[in-house]
Amino acid sequence: MVPADDAAMHAWALIAIEFVIARWCASVLHEGAHILSAAVLGFPREALTLSNLRSALFSREVAVKGLPSRAAAVVRHSGWLASFALAVVAGVMGGEHGAAWRLAVYVTSLEAASSDLLGIGAGPGEEAWRFRCGNFGILLLDPEYRAQALSILRTMVRVTMMRGAQSGGVVHYAPLADKEGTKGAAGVVGIRSRVVNGKRTDLSQLVSEKLGRDAKVAARKHGSLEGPLFYAGHTRFATSSKATMDGTHPHQWTPPAIFPIWSKVPGQQWQCAPRSVEVFICHNGDLDSFEVGGRDFALDAVMDWIERATHVPRPSSVDSAGVAGLIDLLRTKGSWFHSMRFGYLFGPKRTTLSYSIPEESSFQAFAEAAEDIFRRAIPQDSTVAGVPFSGGRHDNLRVTLVEGLFEKLSTCHCDSRLRTLRAAAPDASPISLNELEANPPPPRGAPPPLSSCSACVARRAGLLVDNGQLRPMVEAGIDGFFDQDLLAATRLLLAGAKGSFGLCINSSLDASRQVVVAARGQTLSIAFYPRSGILLWGSEQAAVKAAMQVHGSDVEDQDQNAVRLDLDDLGGEVCLIDWGSPELGLPTNIMVEETVVVEEDEGDGTPLAAGDFKDRSESQHNKHFKTVVQDRGSQIEMELWAAPRRHQLGCVRALGLPQRASVMGGKATVTLVQESLGKRAVFRKRMVHLAGNPLILPLPPAVPDAVGADIADIPAAMARIQDDWDSGNSFNRLTAWTLGRALCDRLRRIQNRTHDGSVDILITGCEVSLWLGEQFASDLSQVFPALNIKVISSNKLLGLLGQDFPIPQSGHQLHEGSWNLDSTICIVISHSGGTFGPLAVSNLLQAVTKNIFVVASEWDTQIGKQLRQMRSAENLWEIKSFIFSTFVGIRPAEPCTVSVAATHQLLTQILLYLMQKIQLEKLDSASGGDYLPDDCLQLDHQNHANITAIEEIVGYKKDGTVAATDTSRDLRATGARWGQHVLEGVHSWVLSFIYIFATVISGYPLCLGIAKAAGLNPDLNNGSHVLLFLDSVLYMFCAQWTCLLLRIVQRRPLRHRMTARPIVIGDIPWVAQSLEAYVSKLFACAYSASSVNVWSANPADHLVHRHTHRVVRGGLVACGRPDGRLIALTSAENAVCLSVNQASSIQSLGSTCESITIGHNPYKLPLTKHAIFLNGSRKMFLSEYALVRNDEEAMRAPKARKGKHWDMLSGLSSGALMGEYSNMKKVSKEENLPLVQGRQTRSRAGSHLAKVSEMEEGVAASPVVAVAASRQAVSGVGLYDAESELVIEALGLSQLSNRKGELNSAKRKKLLNYPYLGAFQDHSTHEQYYGEKMQQDSGNDAPVDRLIELQVISMRLYETRIASLQRCVAFMVLFHQMGKNVADFWSYVSFGLLGYDMSRTHSIMRIATTASPVSGAEVRARTLELARGRQIHKAMATLRKAVHRRRSLSTIS
Repeated sequence: MVPADDAAMHAWALIAIEFVIARWCASVLHEGAHILSAAVLGFPREALTLSNLRSALFSREVAVKGLPSRAAAVVRHSGWLASFALAVVAGVMGGEHGAAWRLAVYVTSLEAASSDLLGIGAGPGEEAWRFRCGNFGILLLDPEYRAQALSILRTMVRVTMMRGAQSGGVVHYAPLADKEGTKGAAGVVGIRSRVVNGKRTDLSQLVSEKLGRDAKVAARKHGSLEGPLFYAGHTRFATSSKATMDGTHPHQWTPPAIFPIWSKVPGQQWQCAPRSVEVFICHNGDLDSFEVGGRDFALDAVMDWIERATHVPRPSSVDSAGVAGLIDLLRTKGSWFHSMRFGYLFGPKRTTLSYSIPEESSFQAFAEAAEDIFRRAIPQDSTVAGVPFSGGRHDNLRVTLVEGLFEKLSTCHCDSRLRTLRAAAPDASPISLNELEANPPPPRGAPPPLSSCSACVARRAGLLVDNGQLRPMVEAGIDGFFDQDLLAATRLLLAGAKGSFGLCINSSLDASRQVVVAARGQTLSIAFYPRSGILLWGSEQAAVKAAMQVHGSDVEDQDQNAVRLDLDDLGGEVCLIDWGSPELGLPTNIMVEETVVVEEDEGDGTPLAAGDFKDRSESQHNKHFKTVVQDRGSQIEMELWAAPRRHQLGCVRALGLPQRASVMGGKATVTLVQESLGKRAVFRKRMVHLAGNPLILPLPPAVPDAVGADIADIPAAMARIQDDWDSGNSFNRLTAWTLGRALCDRLRRIQNRTHDGSVDILITGCEVSLWLGEQFASDLSQVFPALNIKVISSNKLLGLLGQDFPIPQSGHQLHEGSWNLDSTICIVISHSGGTFGPLAVSNLLQAVTKNIFVVASEWDTQIGKQLRQMRSAENLWEIKSFIFSTFVGIRPAEPCTVSVAATHQLLTQILLYLMQKIQLEKLDSASGGDYLPDDCLQLDHQNHANITAIEEIVGYKKDGTVAATDTSRDLRATGARWGQHVLEGVHSWVLSFIYIFATVISGYPLCLGIAKAAGLNPDLNNGSHVLLFLDSVLYMFCAQWTCLLLRIVQRRPLRHRMTARPIVIGDIPWVAQSLEAYVSKLFACAYSASSVNVWSANPADHLVHRHTHRVVRGGLVACGRPDGRLIALTSAENAVCLSVNQASSIQSLGSTCESITIGHNPYKLPLTKHAIFLNGSRKMFLSEYALVRNDEEAMRAPKARKGKHWDMLSGLSSGALMGEYSNMKKVSKEENLPLVQGRQTRSRAGSHLAKVSEMEEGVAASPVVAVAASRQAVSGVGLYDAESELVIEALGLSQLSNRKGELNSAKRKKLLNYPYLGAFQDHSTHEQYYGEKMQQDSGNDAPVDRLIELQVISMRLYETRIASLQRCVAFMVLFHQMGKNVADFWSYVSFGLLGYDMSRTHSIMRIATTASPVSGAEVRARTLELARGRQIHKAMATLRKAVHRRRSLSTIS
């Protein structure tokens, strides 16, 4: 029988268990109501996530992001309403049993009402859409805005993710209590939150959630810091190791430990307190080597050395961990232990790192000895702490410390130890202690204990007076105690390190007031928001705009005083951000607040006279210059000074004039120190205003479908570029004017025969930008054949010219001496303006040319910053601009769409401008140009009409409104169909699962179930085994027959292979390559069951050779076709059609690949599945019009884009068109049409002068004919009769033609009588067809085929600049719909758990900002070396000219 007490206890235990279970169920229902309501409101992807499911089950909190305010309110109230309804139901049911359940429900409903309805329990910074929830950096000086820290941080991470987001982390600090429990008595402790991103997870969400959880735990354990708070973080793209947790930033080498730390407040005595010491760093770039003792040591040797010096094994093999270890060794101010270790490592000169390093106990003994002397010396000292040893009056303290410590470590008073050692000697001869320590005798029996005397410890460590290592160690250690704060440590690190660095360094000793950021070879920007007291820094310029909308989204609400500072990443620059109180002192190793008198000895103890300096290049180092400049716009107080700076080790030289500025309304200061070059202006002149600046574009909003939003924005982006260009007074036009002047200068050299043979135009970029540049270079060569135009990858150029040991460019006709780049016009194409290769090249080429231009997404980019900096040193009165902008701004989506279209559009505008500029300057003969003014007018007209064509393709107007068209619907329908191809395997899996689940659970397999339903009731005796066999076959081939069933229902080919679909894209090179990258990135995060393989090729070249072996049943082939209706493109389309037919003719089992074509010629190839025809917005060219000119309707209404004259061309294949054009040419030859019809020439027996007179009259009536004659002579198709030669001779043109008889451009334009740029009469807008005016000028009697030849260049430019862009955008729309259908399926079928964002890839590198793959570590040194080489070359050329001139004069005399 169970005792009553036990029974009661058992009953209470059951009630408690019942309450816990009920409480959990009620909480899950409450959180489920939040999720369900958000899904019903139209946000299933945001609500139905795996993290929300996990949180609802275990954490009792869910987070739904991106909800509008009203939707957030509905979702919030749905939780407490559901809990309240459950409580009502529980109360109505009543009953004796279930009290624990009712109590749990009531508690949950009260808690829900308090949190969701009343807002009780929510943190002060939680956003409206978070329900019960809890290198970039942020400093919050105003506690009022602490609540927005996570929101700002998430935005910064989202933007910084474009640089790589395989992992990320953030560090902040919390107060650390001492042994008695006093909060903050032991300083602060770092709280590091790190995550490794998954293939389909969002790093910004992971980092913010991890930071929020860690912050809550730290607040409960340590409490919260009062006053300013800062976060320092990093997103990583792995370059030296896998993306693992140990390689994730922020990095720390030495774990935290308590050390006695000395400090001194001005006007008070020195104080010592135990403090936790630890260092965290965030590092972009690469550490290749480090210099110690004048020698560079490789990273592995440095890492081994750090391990032995710190006695801590390396926490990670990544190079950034080595940076953390070096800062551990270099940041020593206030700590005697770390200072003595610093002195031992950096004081004595050594040529190797493979020397023995004492144990920590030895450094502790040195620290105790130094501290003992220091405690006895400081009562007599009343000066400011930490002023350099050579800096002023308090040098006596350092002298006292150096001499006292040197004596203590060099003199041993251990008599007992000396006697013990002498007794152990083999004889009783006198022996010194040094000799005994250096060569100890063999022990007799057990060895005597070693002495703890500091001098003995120094001797065991090899610090002897005789070898000259003791005094350097002591002096370096004393200097380290006073000088080596964060700023000095960072400067010393960069002075010895080789590599590229974007650094954020912080220490627990300085976390309450200082952080250091630095840039060299990696970009870094700092933004100041005085109104909100927020200071941001980041490697991505756009990331520091994250606080622009803290006060509201309207422009009027923004901080009007917000400014940004860009550090000098080329020369190298260090920035100390100090928000400490004035009474805490200043970074005194850089400057002093008073004039000091230096006293240095000459080596013999005689002090120097006051004001005399030893080894000083500046005579006023001891003077304190102070200039205060008030800037009303940015509230910046500028303080500029010079002060003595000399490091005892000689490792850090004077790096330039430091600048210190008071910012944030006096709440903080920044101290800037340049490493080299010294090109920067004073602080306030470097600031960029963020608010109200038309050149600063806002951050794009986060949207669910970033790729689709970018495609919809293409018409608007192109219209902005066009409107900006048409305005005539924009910065783009100013930049084009600068570019045109530079090009004209080079053409005049060609004209004057003074050209030095250097490259005229160099175009460079990476990936898509490079491919666009290659097409642009091809078009420039088409119109300016005499120019030396080169295009090359930025990585190739950087590997060849930017390395101490150049990378051979195998397979390319390029080496160090191939190209002369002196004063070359360089056009850098980079959408982001911050890609590593183009950025490094823009810096590198500054040594050889000043004509560097960039085409970027906005004015405010890293390359633009470098070019503006380069111009600041030139003539300020000369108006120049070197930045072209597409105005599309930051686009986080990795598959490039709008950036490609906008860049291509802008390059078209530049090409048009240069064509007109060269004609205006009458330099087309020097350029070799053979184009006509009509070519410019027609291309300009097509370019304007192109926006309408693009609107029709994407289905959006330029104002952003939806305007679906037949073309856009056809493209999306085709993309959806191809999406079905890709998803059919997954669909068959789902159907197979449903079939197996239904038949197995019900117990009725299909065949057996049908038999039973028919009343046959089969068993083993009457054939049921046959039915079961049939059912097993159905199970075995379930995936196959369900796939066939899908194809029947969806009306897709049945004989396609049931496997992953390969995609082959064919078009001209820039289109095919761009689309291959685009489609690959769209499917980068797709699951393997719905992935695709993508290849590209040029169908007019190597598609058949490279990819026909990939043709399988069901393979997908997409080809773009040039418009073969134009005579200049007919052969090109014919070649493309042949390639498509050859690929489509490869069959197996009666089936082949599924091929589609996109083009403007409305003719479908018989072997293709589908053809999409783009209407375009152009008029007919003369060649097209010539085929239908006998059509009366066409003659009456030639302007109509649709009509009989266009219909006559539709349905004609490229082969048929070639036949028509060939017939037209033959007829012209057979009829032997005279140059001018309708006029009878006189007999050859007549007067020659009469002939000339009549021919002159004829040419005046038909000036185009002479040009046609000149081109005909070059083409070699045929020759005119003698009369045409008389025309040339009569006009005096024979002397103005080249060897082939071609007329030069100047005389040709004179004949055509077309005015130059600025007076162009755009008759193309009034022409019924392109070339009508030209035909009218010829009297409508000139041979048509001769006039058609004049339009060849125009037709080719139409294909490369206009038609190809339309095809590219059409393919983007098609493949976007294809990828979107695949991505949406996974999200839909899994309730959001398997959803992924197709706008990103698993590598997450929208912008390659690290070496990929070429290092930029030597760019700075190579820039200086190239500049010196250029100066030497010019000097030698000048000398050669002078010698040659002198010899010539002497010969004449």
